[in-house]
Amino acid sequence: MGNVRVIDVHQSVYAVNDEIAAKTRARLKEEKTFMVNLMSSPGAGKTTTLIRTANMLGDRYRIGVMEADIDSSVDAEKMAAAGVTSIQVHTGGECAMDAHMTMQALDEFDTEGLDLLVMENVGNLVCPAETDTGASRNVVILSYPEGDDKPLKYPLMFEVCHVVLINKTDTLMKQLKEKVAIVTGAGQGIGKGIALCLAKRGVKVIATGRRAEPIEQTIAEIKELGGEGFAMTCDSADRARVEEVVKAAAEKYGTVDVVVNNAQAIVPSAPVEETSYDNMLKAWQSGVIGSLNYMQAAFPYMKEQHEGRIINFASATGMFGIAGQLAYGSNKEALRGMTKIAAKEWGQYGICVNIVLPGAESPAAKAWAEKFPEEYAKQVNLNPMKRFGDPEIDIAPVIAFLAGPDSCYFSGQSVIVDGANSIMP
Repeated sequence: MGNVRVIDVHQSVYAVNDEIAAKTRARLKEEKTFMVNLMSSPGAGKTTTLIRTANMLGDRYRIGVMEADIDSSVDAEKMAAAGVTSIQVHTGGECAMDAHMTMQALDEFDTEGLDLLVMENVGNLVCPAETDTGASRNVVILSYPEGDDKPLKYPLMFEVCHVVLINKTDTLMKQLKEKVAIVTGAGQGIGKGIALCLAKRGVKVIATGRRAEPIEQTIAEIKELGGEGFAMTCDSADRARVEEVVKAAAEKYGTVDVVVNNAQAIVPSAPVEETSYDNMLKAWQSGVIGSLNYMQAAFPYMKEQHEGRIINFASATGMFGIAGQLAYGSNKEALRGMTKIAAKEWGQYGICVNIVLPGAESPAAKAWAEKFPEEYAKQVNLNPMKRFGDPEIDIAPVIAFLAGPDSCYFSGQSVIVDGANSIMP
């Protein structure tokens, strides 16, 4: 062993590359051009995402794209056709761009005239992660069909990237196609937003409510979108009518996969000592009892197919104990308890039961705003996002997740969707 020589290597094989990368960043900083290195697997949607981004931001920023491929000019041609300034870079067989290639391409590109330059790197999750190109930020696109194991298989890519963009989430919509969902209180507000959102994802929607006209309008809009469903008037406190609704859904579509218990009667605010028995009863019949009616009526179908999704609705009113809301708030907290118990008992049948606490522009919120405009404005201002949620855009997609196959191990949970409003200071 005395003849063994030990050599300490103090310079990385990437040292020259890293030096050029640093010079590239300095040059771009001086030119006030921000460069992003965009990476992904082949087919994840880099080019399409870039075209969409350029279309959205093109009126505010000067955008250029550097297309990198081993061969061909297909992507640069697509960019040109979309009106995006671009150049094509051939790597000469190399599986990724390096700093030297980037610098050469910049010399051919008028970067001084650009605010944003995006390099669309060669498509793979290995080589591009190993080399510094001189970009200010690294972004990776992970498309939904690729699955969730890519960070485990290719950890370096996700270590060097500053942003991970999840793409092709529209394939999630296909997983809900042909499902059958009953949505209560679907004639307005959050219920209508949920019905439309699910219908756009291929769900057959049964819209219920106490008045015919609003729910029929919801179904009309669904059919205009190319969706399918029907409307049935129903007071959820009416057990016999609830069973008729569930039976009608099963007879027409074969089963009931999802129940969204959104309906809730609005009762007057009052201090505890002035809260009437009638208002307590009204809140509980439309809330806890009505939700239980739908849950029990749908249970046999869900049990038989060993799969089902029940989504109830609670409120921060009960969770935080807002003064003047005894009837409404206590009912909502009881719904949370019922949800957890049902999740425990029905999990063995593949039925997931969850409850959502939304912060959205619901009919109840609007009624409250009309009665207490100053307090309403105060609450909006306290919200970190300075707004209440939109029923279809902000709340309904969470319901779509809870209704779909990806939530198969998610049950008994209270899901707060309120823009971080409920996080106490």
